Amino acid sequence: MLLLACCTVWMTGHAQNDSLQTDSLLRSLPEVMVKGERPIVKAEAGKLVFDLPHLLKDKAVGNAYEALKELPGITEQGETLLLNGRPVSIIIDGKATTMTAEQLSTLLHTIPASRIANAEVMLSAPARYQVRGQLINLNLTHKAAAAQVLQGEAKLLATQQHDTKYGAQANLLWQQGQWAVDAYYRLTDGRGYFVMNDESDHSQQDGTRWLMDSEQRVRSKGADHSYRLAADWTMAEHHRLSLAYTGSYADKLNDQDISGAVAARANFDGHNLMQNLRLDYQTPFQLKAGIDYTYYESPLTQTLASQLPTGRLDYVTKNNQRINRWKLFAQQEHSLSNNWNLNYGFSLTATSDHSWQQYKGNTPILGTLEGATHHETIANLYAGFAKSWGRRVSLDFSLAAEQYRNEAFREWAPFPNLTLQWQPKSGHVLQLSLSGNRSYPEYWAVQQATGYSMGGYGQIVGNPDLRPSKQYQAQALWLLHNKYQFVAWFQHTDDYFVQTNYQRQDRLVMEYRWLNFDFQQQAGLMAYVPISIGQWLRSNASVIGVWQHEKDADFYDLPFNRQVVYGMFNLRNTVVFSPQLSLQLNGSYRTRAIQGIFDLPASGSLSFAVVYKMLQQRLTLKLYGNDLLETNAITPTMNYQTQHFRMRTSSYRQLGLSLTYNFGGYKEKARQAVDTSRFKQ
Repeated sequence: MLLLACCTVWMTGHAQNDSLQTDSLLRSLPEVMVKGERPIVKAEAGKLVFDLPHLLKDKAVGNAYEALKELPGITEQGETLLLNGRPVSIIIDGKATTMTAEQLSTLLHTIPASRIANAEVMLSAPARYQVRGQLINLNLTHKAAAAQVLQGEAKLLATQQHDTKYGAQANLLWQQGQWAVDAYYRLTDGRGYFVMNDESDHSQQDGTRWLMDSEQRVRSKGADHSYRLAADWTMAEHHRLSLAYTGSYADKLNDQDISGAVAARANFDGHNLMQNLRLDYQTPFQLKAGIDYTYYESPLTQTLASQLPTGRLDYVTKNNQRINRWKLFAQQEHSLSNNWNLNYGFSLTATSDHSWQQYKGNTPILGTLEGATHHETIANLYAGFAKSWGRRVSLDFSLAAEQYRNEAFREWAPFPNLTLQWQPKSGHVLQLSLSGNRSYPEYWAVQQATGYSMGGYGQIVGNPDLRPSKQYQAQALWLLHNKYQFVAWFQHTDDYFVQTNYQRQDRLVMEYRWLNFDFQQQAGLMAYVPISIGQWLRSNASVIGVWQHEKDADFYDLPFNRQVVYGMFNLRNTVVFSPQLSLQLNGSYRTRAIQGIFDLPASGSLSFAVVYKMLQQRLTLKLYGNDLLETNAITPTMNYQTQHFRMRTSSYRQLGLSLTYNFGGYKEKARQAVDTSRFKQ
């Protein structure tokens, strides 16, 4: 794939030069010939605005999630989208609540690509968005309906990835005058299967050595339901009241058979339930305010019968996470004379976490959770201004002060944000930015709870002392001809946290725990080049190079200080056979990387999608395949001083078929997703 990309670039460049000479010397041209290329991106103050409808033209893209993957610098890691190899927040229509990986896999998959107006990409989000770090603001089309309008969409799909899953989706939108009501339901049902092989050479302080190689075969089944009912009342232009209810319910049922050094059978039975109610109010004088309430519960019963070299385990554990979370927010902007803008606001998030764990078995468990209620508050105040000098120079500055508080930790932290943009001439942009951010661990990660995995050889232990991390970064972006992008960045993260495992030296246990490292540093470069050949081939290639440095002086008894340089390569190709038929072929590759004392080997992925549109674009048939070469799964390896461990995970290609029908010119009225990133999944 990389060789093909290089050849395509070389041939394209030479073909263009040769055609210019041939046209000017040998061909007879008509009296008037106008040939232009519509730019896919334009620069505005502090951001790049991508014309996604034009970027997606003729591509096998059906929803917003797939559309975002077409943006320059976007890569996919599991069900998480990364920008330039780093996390990115996603919001819709500038609303305050951020989207998460789980939400992207549900909500964004339900939003038709035709609903998107544009995407605003910010390497450093101003504080008025109430989101810090990299940000994509997905703007959707909003058209008023003078007469009563009823529109809808229905979708059926099936995917095969060792086992089969089925899905159905229905959307309805009713509009009349000042009112708009939309409803949505999505179902995914079926079975899953994967195999994991663990190779553990476990040495202990007393000189004993255990070869704890085992194989896990996991079979899962269950149904995921997600649903929403929402209404908008537009009282006047820019004067809107919105109310939305969003819910989801998912079964968690799986069986594990483990053989080798550990012989075990485990069963997990539970569910996730989420309910969210959100009220938004927008005024004509640029005031936005709202309240958001989320209820979440995740009960789980785990049964294990296991034979270990050190004895037998027979136990049943029951645990539950129950979250009540409120969020209040308000923001005000003032457009002043001489291109000045003033903005300020606040948000307050209060969380009550009532989680518990009960245990019954033949062996004492290391830690149990009695059921105490834990409280957390995050208070954020910000103020900022923006100023532009003509069309060439703009400045955006803001400062946020945030307090994080729970039973074990309390801290105020300032987070500045500065973006300076210069356009020396049309189509060329230089952008410099400085920003700060803070990331928070999952709620369950800070609970004093213990769970078993790998037939009891693995123990998942909570860490009440886990702290939030703080990131500070500097970035530079260079845009040429509104097409070619080059990005450079440096990021420093204090108290960087990650879940990692450790072969304990005092007992035969592989311990999994979320830990804070001293820091993580990254420096990187990204280049994005679009390529077109006539009207039948549209391609783009991106190359990302990253230097990564991680250090922890108190990682158990194994302090480490490690560095690595790795690269990521992406090539996307769209072949247009006709207005009804198109083919998309995508490839990606990442070289070896690190995480703590783990070595992460190289990985890659090859995917395709064929789209055929019928009945005047109302009926769409899509055939697609992901991970065709089964190279996406990696084999993390730990070979550092006393730690020797390797984990192999199966990888199966996925084939899918979907059929979508819309009536009334349906384009879904999307709603902001509910943030579930810190809930126990």
